[in-house]
Amino acid sequence: MEYDLTHQIVDEAGDPAKDEKGNAAALKTVLSRALLADTAENAKSKFERFELYLKLKLSELKVDLTNEEAKLIKEAASVYPTLVYGQLVHWIEGKFKKD
Repeated sequence: MEYDLTHQIVDEAGDPAKDEKGNAAALKTVLSRALLADTAENAKSKFERFELYLKLKLSELKVDLTNEEAKLIKEAASVYPTLVYGQLVHWIEGKFKKD
């Protein structure tokens, strides 16, 4: 399935979430950080996360993800607080409101 990488994660007020530099947090960066977080239990899982990270890094505005890749992102996103995790799951499942 094709996913829009321009989707914006928001804060509790509905404003664009900010990164550590005060800029709007780019979805690719949020996803990449989740995938690269050192929480994977085994080498196979770490390598799968790394491969998916590379796929996202090389993508521009859209990315085509398999069901397994989407599941891996959901699992990796659990490193984030509830507000961000929920938005990432909604993005993967196509449940967010499109403007």
